[in-house]
Amino acid sequence: PVADWEPYEGVLVSLPDVYVVENPEEEGAVQLDVGLYLTDFLSDHGAKVGDHFNSVTGVVHYQFYQWRLCPREPEDLDGPT
Repeated sequence: PVADWEPYEGVLVSLPDVYVVENPEEEGAVQLDVGLYLTDFLSDHGAKVGDHFNSVTGVVHYQFYQWRLCPREPEDLDGPT
């Protein structure tokens, strides 16, 4: 995982081989093994703990004291498998 996501804030990133390590929070975000939370602000992910994504793409965003990845559309998620 990246130690500091701040340099990537507002940047569109694509991350390969990502796993969900926690079930959804109240806001619908799930924690990923790369240190980000996958949000459903723009696109519903439907992910749960144990799911694997071949890749996830989205904009890095800071909210609720957490670094989050915001996919733009369903095609930004290759998975879950």
